[in-house]
Amino acid sequence: DKGYMLLLPDRKNPTKMPKFEEREKLFKTMQRTTDWAANLGIEIVGDLNNAICDQRKFTEIIFAQEAEQERRIAEIATTISEHSHVKFVMIAGPSSSGKTSFANRLSIQLRSLGKKPHIISLDDYFVDREKTPRDENGDYNFECLGAIDVEDFNNDMLKLLAGETVELPRFNFKTGKREYDGNVKTLGADDILVIEGIHGLNPKMSYA
Repeated sequence: DKGYMLLLPDRKNPTKMPKFEEREKLFKTMQRTTDWAANLGIEIVGDLNNAICDQRKFTEIIFAQEAEQERRIAEIATTISEHSHVKFVMIAGPSSSGKTSFANRLSIQLRSLGKKPHIISLDDYFVDREKTPRDENGDYNFECLGAIDVEDFNNDMLKLLAGETVELPRFNFKTGKREYDGNVKTLGADDILVIEGIHGLNPKMSYA
């Protein structure tokens, strides 16, 4: 596109070049971010440091960035609402990346378009604490797919798609067990499930 792609051989097999895998979405996101920062006058770290020293300018940058993010979330919500068959919106990202905040902001935008969003956290489908896999140090590994009851999640989602009423779980992090406290859902014509979790975009998470 607008630059060069540098490919380096693998350390284990230094005589063979790896196959180039184009990542168009990632590249476009990085390019859009670079262009947006340039429009704000932030092209290098030094520009950002200078802006931080000017409180008024830095505040303007924060507000502009917030407005841009909200505009783009609104675009996503509009795209979703234009497809009436969409019932699930899956959100993924590493720990503390803002999945829940994003899910809430997207839900507000969907609601403004007449949809009825319901946020579901994949954390609520954690297996009971004693069944959680452990890592090489013997600690609980809450980030692996095995920490989630994938089968129960798929069963619940299939029932919802079929128009059935389902009581969704809520994971109690104090007791380390799933509980059911009357969180009942039935999907109507305008209902959309906004599902967020580390494995939100993992095909194995939604295999059914």
